[in-house]
Amino acid sequence: MPFVDVGDGRLWYEEEGRGPAVFFLHTSLVDSRMWEPQMASFARRYRAIRVDARGWGRSEPPHGPRSPVDDLLGSLAALGLDRAALVGASMGGRTAIDVALASPSVVSALVLVGATVGGFDAWGDELPQMWEEQEAALALGDRGRAHQLELDYWIRPGLGDESARVIRELADENIHVWDIDEDLVRRLQGAIDRLDRIEVPTLVVIPENDCQPIKSCGDLIASRIPRARRITVPGDHHPNLRDPQAFDGAVLGFLNEVLT
Repeated sequence: MPFVDVGDGRLWYEEEGRGPAVFFLHTSLVDSRMWEPQMASFARRYRAIRVDARGWGRSEPPHGPRSPVDDLLGSLAALGLDRAALVGASMGGRTAIDVALASPSVVSALVLVGATVGGFDAWGDELPQMWEEQEAALALGDRGRAHQLELDYWIRPGLGDESARVIRELADENIHVWDIDEDLVRRLQGAIDRLDRIEVPTLVVIPENDCQPIKSCGDLIASRIPRARRITVPGDHHPNLRDPQAFDGAVLGFLNEVLT
């Protein structure tokens, strides 16, 4: 199986196609298999690459403090890439923003899908309440309860039974990420106050059925990154799985324009 050696561990990746590199970064709920519908369609014109974040999917778990930025930069270097367009969803979007700020020369474009950004705190009431319930469950050693709360929040009903089944199966296979110590994750600080420094073409993708805090975060990101474009697509927190055709049409249309 294909792995890249990054720091003190190995990260699983897959690539398909030739052309400008497009690097896919997954959410915290699942692994890089969430991008399965996109690999073939994007590979017709691009070198499509997906990677499991450290501890997710088939990548090795962290052995100590880790930096998602360093992991991504190390992956790009190991694959011989000087630049890539980053398509990041949720947690992956936050990492993409951090990389664009920490090492702008390696980023050719950004596509931020239901993305978060470091320093955003307008989470409302419902999401923090869910987090509190998860912490209480984990304190009792009930990882299954914490996981189920996550699934029930992010997977909106009525958007397609088959896609919901896929998301739940991928999430169930990554339940072990609850054992990762978040205190060991080293993230870029103050990203929310530095968004105006991002100069690469940026598309902010807002899933129309996502939770309001994620929509608000997307609106903020789009308003602060110079010349960023904002679009709405069908679906919830994983819109590429809910309506692949609509997602691919929007994102490929943007990349085909800016990666010339």
